[in-house]
Amino acid sequence: MRRASVLMLVTAAGLLAQPGPRFDAAIVKPNNSGTGVDHIRIGGGSVTIQNVSLKRLIGMANGVPEGRSYLFSGPDWLDSENFDVLAKYPGGTPDAQVLQMLAGELEDRFALRMHRETKPFSAYALILETDGPKFHASTRQGAYRFSFQNGHAVGSAITMAMLGDRLARPDFGLDRPVVDQTGLTGLYDVTFDWKPGDPDSPSASLFTAIQEQLGLKLEARKVPLEVLVVDHAEKTPQQNGTLRKKSLP
Repeated sequence: MRRASVLMLVTAAGLLAQPGPRFDAAIVKPNNSGTGVDHIRIGGGSVTIQNVSLKRLIGMANGVPEGRSYLFSGPDWLDSENFDVLAKYPGGTPDAQVLQMLAGELEDRFALRMHRETKPFSAYALILETDGPKFHASTRQGAYRFSFQNGHAVGSAITMAMLGDRLARPDFGLDRPVVDQTGLTGLYDVTFDWKPGDPDSPSASLFTAIQEQLGLKLEARKVPLEVLVVDHAEKTPQQNGTLRKKSLP
């Protein structure tokens, strides 16, 4: 019985130690072009990433959404050193698994050590007003869209979390993250208008527009959020600029 228990523990430990999915082949190399032009294309069995910071790469691979840099902590140089990633994987692989492959590649190449921790943030909670919402479920098929120009915002097939992310971007002038606490889980179409920088029109404020036109409210709160912390990363990727193929059993 004791031998069987030991065997089960060894087997379980072996399973836990198994590496995650890996690219069939990959190249990672620094990009020192200084052009400021980046490119990301993932799909059809290949990854082409050019001139993207290591911070953005790590965030993308580990589920830190674009525009939420406050949910990422690490050395300053992660945001200033850019890299190219070229990789191949079997066509038809789910997007989530491709990101796992990218996470594993970055971990190996840069000897990453990371952990997650929860920290309190000053944020705006996006909540429902008593008579809200004043918008409808989306009938649009396909990827979401959001546009903002001259004080006119339109979102289609968008979640409330996506709306919060958009509101937290510099275009809207808020000074803190926006966290969805509406309890709404579907995809919606939203439209609202406001007049930034118009002190003569109280109804022009973003807070008023959100409340009167969408039936939502931005309320200042302390919110606990999970932060990805990079404890260690090498500046030069291992097997720098070389093709690495997946090890076969």
